[in-house]
Amino acid sequence: MSEAARAPRPIYVFEKGENHGTRFEFRGSTRIVELTGTSTDGPLVSCIMITRGDPKLVATSVEAFAAQTYANKELVIVCDDVTDALRGLVARRADVRLIAIDEVLPLGTLRNEGTRAARGDILCQWDDDDLFSPQRLEAGVSALLRAGTRALFLLRWMIWWPKRKFFGVSAERLCEGSMFVWKDAMGVYPALRRCEDTQMVEALCRAHDFALLDDPASYCYVIHGGNTWDEDHMSTMIERCSLVFEHDHAVAEFSPLFGLRGHAAFDDGAPAAAQVDTGEHVRLAENCRAREAARRVDIAERLFLDRMGQRFRRAPGLIRVTGELLSSAGRFTRSPALEKWGVAFWNLHERLKAEKPPES
Repeated sequence: MSEAARAPRPIYVFEKGENHGTRFEFRGSTRIVELTGTSTDGPLVSCIMITRGDPKLVATSVEAFAAQTYANKELVIVCDDVTDALRGLVARRADVRLIAIDEVLPLGTLRNEGTRAARGDILCQWDDDDLFSPQRLEAGVSALLRAGTRALFLLRWMIWWPKRKFFGVSAERLCEGSMFVWKDAMGVYPALRRCEDTQMVEALCRAHDFALLDDPASYCYVIHGGNTWDEDHMSTMIERCSLVFEHDHAVAEFSPLFGLRGHAAFDDGAPAAAQVDTGEHVRLAENCRAREAARRVDIAERLFLDRMGQRFRRAPGLIRVTGELLSSAGRFTRSPALEKWGVAFWNLHERLKAEKPPES
């Protein structure tokens, strides 16, 4: 059994249309399943890479693909600036195909070309400037099958910014670039140079059930100065991170997992820290467990409120009185928990008041 199969990870399942794509929120109807085991074999997965043809980035990404524990895979590389060096790199592997584009096209259009060329039943976005653990495909495909949905994304991923010596775990969000999707459910990207994935994913999540997997140790998003978004956007991303590591410790500890030192953004002049256990893996595991426990409580509370709303939807005044009593008790006893429930019941009252009561 590989590393991907050893640690249970939560998968959160959402019904189609109940969220607005990337702007999701946990609800009482959110179903939770556990990824307790994985398989290295399954349906053919097509990893789709859109690249400008940077030989070092492509070489590093192909190496990460070759190191994947999942067996039934192919890598489809779409490039509008193909060089002899790139052709030579691709020619070394039978499971890597190069799609040469003879004109400059928007990123969304290039992604559609990759979708058309893919032979797999499952598609996986594979950005050339990011880094992946060897179990990335194994865990992702297993989670997609376990969830029984048409698409799956990461809830969080690692973020590495070598220039700023930053290493952390993103805020909770639907990470568009981490997509696994059944090809027959795949949408069409708009012909845009930016935000193309967000628009397609939002439409996908409105049309199909989807799932979120909290497995940040499978994907490392790298900020290197040549990303689609500018530094201001990237700065906002790292300010919202859910966990921040000591940079040198993280590079030392996570390098064997992601091959950080092989990335083009790594400062070759930086002193090489020893590859030792610095405790960052433990911090990550504890953080994942704590956030899972908090999410389970949040979802259970929302489910309780949903049921209260169904039971008393014809009597919103009773919900309001309950909220006022809880808020008063919270202020009197200085209990944030009671005040929180008071607010929750008041919000439920406002929602019920806005809804038209069902006809008898």
